[in-house]
Amino acid sequence: MADDENGTNARFWSEAPEYDQVNPQITEYDGYYAWDTPTGWWQVRLHKDGYQDARSVWLPVLPVQLGVNLEMKQIDTGSGTNPGGSNPGGSTSVTTFDKESDDKSTVIGVNAITTQDDQSPITNDDGSYSLPGGGTFTLPNGVVITVPAGTVVSADRKTVTVPKDRGVCTIEYPSGITIDTREDIVILIDGDIPLGYSIVSDNPYSDVKTSDFFFDYVMFAYNHELMVGTNSNPMTFSPNTTTTRGMIVTILYRMAGSPDVGGMANPFSDVADGVWYSDAVRWAAENGIVYGIGNGNYAPNAPITRQDLAVILERYANFMGITLPSAQSYTAFIDAAGIANYAKEAIERFFRAGIIGGYPDGSVKLKGEATRDEVTTMMMRFIEAAK
Repeated sequence: MADDENGTNARFWSEAPEYDQVNPQITEYDGYYAWDTPTGWWQVRLHKDGYQDARSVWLPVLPVQLGVNLEMKQIDTGSGTNPGGSNPGGSTSVTTFDKESDDKSTVIGVNAITTQDDQSPITNDDGSYSLPGGGTFTLPNGVVITVPAGTVVSADRKTVTVPKDRGVCTIEYPSGITIDTREDIVILIDGDIPLGYSIVSDNPYSDVKTSDFFFDYVMFAYNHELMVGTNSNPMTFSPNTTTTRGMIVTILYRMAGSPDVGGMANPFSDVADGVWYSDAVRWAAENGIVYGIGNGNYAPNAPITRQDLAVILERYANFMGITLPSAQSYTAFIDAAGIANYAKEAIERFFRAGIIGGYPDGSVKLKGEATRDEVTTMMMRFIEAAK
């Protein structure tokens, strides 16, 4: 057992006898066994001579639902009885809740799903589950996905289909990042990938191909509504176009849940109210994520350099309290001498975390302008790495 889905404070369940259980348990040849365990996070470990040991992911055991009281109310339908006939008489009964209880938790596969108590999952004939009132998925890695009413979970528990025109999904990461998805999507649950899920949808962009190295990153930005297209007819993304300073703070603002900016001052004379990036710039300035370019200006329409992108993203990480891993040793780029002093720490930190890499010639070209495909790549890697 452990304190959370990451196996924190993992320990052997020594209290099993208090629950009239045996641990470890010797099973029959087929390995079937069931335990009654307290609420918490549990991992099952298997051992058999001649085989490699196996273990499950950390599985949630949810609280027993209490306080659900049922009342049977008799319905007077007149005299006489005709059970099963076309004109039934006598009495029949209905079931009602006479006391409102908390939301109900259900485990489907390895995912804990919380639904409204009167909107429990419905098992369909094909083995799939429908969520008539929507619900909240908690994946083993701590990612929380809130889905709208009418969502269907496949029989193998790996595909979550969100019906058209029912609303968006909201995804909350353990790092604190919160993002809304697009409508009409399919979510694939996959514990073998960094986020524990991926989103499937049609590619709307005529200038983004499945063979492009940035395809998955652009589709991630599209499905999570971090970036939109540059033209509607035909729909284009313009992956090689530079990204502006206004675009960057807008992405980060969305990743923070688009908080209310009422009462926040606008310190920049070149950022007018009512423009698509106005709230984002105001929020970023208020929280020390951007400081402008001097003389009271922010230059929202100016292209952002790669090193400035790294610096702003690092400030965002600090603001959110995000920890980034140190997955690899830092190797200086051949053009490292050209990196501005204020950007060196961010560059090294992001390289160690695997968020930035460099070019085949060993350079990083951090004074160059960041293109839209580079930004989607960096943003997805950042979200994957953030803890």
